[in-house]
Amino acid sequence: MKSEIILNCIVIAILIWIAVVDIKQKRIPNKLVVLIVVVGAIKVLFIKAYVETFIATIIAVLIIGICQVLSKEGIGMGDIKLLIALAFYCGIKKFCISMLIISVTAFLTAMGLLIFRRIDKKATLPFAPFIAIGFIGSTLV
Repeated sequence: MKSEIILNCIVIAILIWIAVVDIKQKRIPNKLVVLIVVVGAIKVLFIKAYVETFIATIIAVLIIGICQVLSKEGIGMGDIKLLIALAFYCGIKKFCISMLIISVTAFLTAMGLLIFRRIDKKATLPFAPFIAIGFIGSTLV
């Protein structure tokens, strides 16, 4: 339990770093995504959840693939890689909770910005901050 808390804090720190980079540069560095995968591999070795991790990763690829097709490339490749790395780290239950929180916060933010005319319909938003919020929220649940 204590080791999982430490690993979660490491992932949260990496996600915050990624979110800041995404806001400033509109990109997600692969090196930081790989760090989450490394932390995930350490976690998998500790808890020996090889099958769940594999299933969570496959489900994440399917869900994100469907979202990519439906949104007509509205999700950047960096976001896709980050979400898959997060699924690898989280496992299926926590990943699904994260995705719910990510979706709701991104939707509400986009709607608020559109309603108050801060953005137009063609604007893009950095998605990594929502991913970070979703992971933090799923960790607290």
